[in-house]
Amino acid sequence: MPGARHLLVSTALIAAVALGACATDSSPTDPMAPAAPVLDVASPASNTWVTRPQMPTARAGLVAATVNDHIYLIGGRNPSGLSLAKVEMYNPAGSLIVWSNRAPLPSGRSWPSGATTIGGKIYVTGGYNGNSARTRSLYVYNPATNAWSSKAQIPIATAHGGSAAIDGRLYVLTPPASASDPQRTKLHRYNPGTDAWVGRASAPVNLQGAVIGVIDGKLYAAGGQNGSGAQATLYVYNPSTDAWTKKANMPTARMAAAGGVLGGKLYVVGGNGGVAPYGTTQVYSPGNNSWTTKAWMPTPRYVAAAAVAGGWLYVLGGIPNTGTSAVGTNEAFVP
Repeated sequence: MPGARHLLVSTALIAAVALGACATDSSPTDPMAPAAPVLDVASPASNTWVTRPQMPTARAGLVAATVNDHIYLIGGRNPSGLSLAKVEMYNPAGSLIVWSNRAPLPSGRSWPSGATTIGGKIYVTGGYNGNSARTRSLYVYNPATNAWSSKAQIPIATAHGGSAAIDGRLYVLTPPASASDPQRTKLHRYNPGTDAWVGRASAPVNLQGAVIGVIDGKLYAAGGQNGSGAQATLYVYNPSTDAWTKKANMPTARMAAAGGVLGGKLYVVGGNGGVAPYGTTQVYSPGNNSWTTKAWMPTPRYVAAAAVAGGWLYVLGGIPNTGTSAVGTNEAFVP
């Protein structure tokens, strides 16, 4: 598999790739979420998945952000292993032009540490460059002008992290360079008004490849991996106290999942437990500190991107089977 050394995978999964193993989707490894039918209708029922128009460019390790209910897919790596500068915009409500090309990144990036919208602009942090090295870049895209600019570099080279916006500030998780590194994931905050970074409290553990979301002004980080492999942990960061708190574990340990926030709840979809991709959809409710399992994603994937638009959660691209290439699959969850 091209670029396999940069995927968030355990030792067992790396061995499977080396042997050319190819798991199938017909026998989900997580029995808690039975397969649900693929729907493509105008008004689907709740707790269903809908197949949407394919991405023009198949890729994995990409990031996504939403501006005015338009989804921007940024960077990633194509099936040939090339880090991409490609940016494509998806209009979920479009009837004629659904996908369109936008101005490319200043430089190709795969597995950036998130894409976050602040003030109608998209902030993309770090990622691997064309030489497969982690970077410190902060690129900002303005959809109104279809142009990119470079801002103050993040203090630490980063990839496989995550980012989110709270009160107009950009928070970026920067994991250690290796999942086996015992160091904790660091947190940095960027102020767009001053173009400056400051360090914040590090996470209690390594959160490489965790799903990030913001609910009621707090940053949630679910899953990811550490030196022992995929984890089910959920940690919450409170900016007002600069402190982390552990919450209820996910039912399914996983890394390289996709997700987002809908209706004040954190959705975590897909990912990998170390052998084969999951289609599991699980939702965390802060009010009662509990998880529930929803409909199984039709195409189990990991290292996919996710974005929320029009009240649906879209999961785009990724890798569907161990040992296979990236795909252009576009599926949306209707809560």
